Amino acid sequence: MAPSPKRRRTLSCFAPKTGSRTEDVPFSGRRIAEKELVDFRNFEKEVLNQPIEEIYEGDYAVFKGHLYSKPKNLPSLQGLKVIKSGWYLGELKKNRFEPSQSLAMGLRAEHVKEPIVFTPDDERLHRYLRGETLHLEGQKGWKLVTVDGYSLGWAKQVQGILKNAYPPGWRWLT
Repeated sequence: MAPSPKRRRTLSCFAPKTGSRTEDVPFSGRRIAEKELVDFRNFEKEVLNQPIEEIYEGDYAVFKGHLYSKPKNLPSLQGLKVIKSGWYLGELKKNRFEPSQSLAMGLRAEHVKEPIVFTPDDERLHRYLRGETLHLEGQKGWKLVTVDGYSLGWAKQVQGILKNAYPPGWRWLT
């Protein structure tokens, strides 16, 4: 039985494509001006202990408002359809940066200034994994939620409330 046309399109993205269609290439090699990274740099200063460049050596690329760190000396991807060729850091929104789950998974508790640390048997951890909002005192801003030093995801601290940013598809149902 042949795959449906939609399924064929999905599978074809793994095969190299020849031609000069640049819309298939998310990283055209364009260098990012530092002024485009202002919101990301503010996030780095507020949340991280060290710049991303010290954690992962790479160059920045922006594709449709999404910030990636791609490997240094990445060869040209011209003519190839690429799913991911770097570390997805987050989305550059108007006057702010919203970190991605990929960024959270690539960091450890020692990389951030104020991680939220839970133990495996903590009821607050179970509530976080179910997607609930928690009441927790702390400084305003993005927090990395961890269990025994391993990252789970992001939460945003605002006025004593920890707003859950754990991906909905990953949340516990019970």
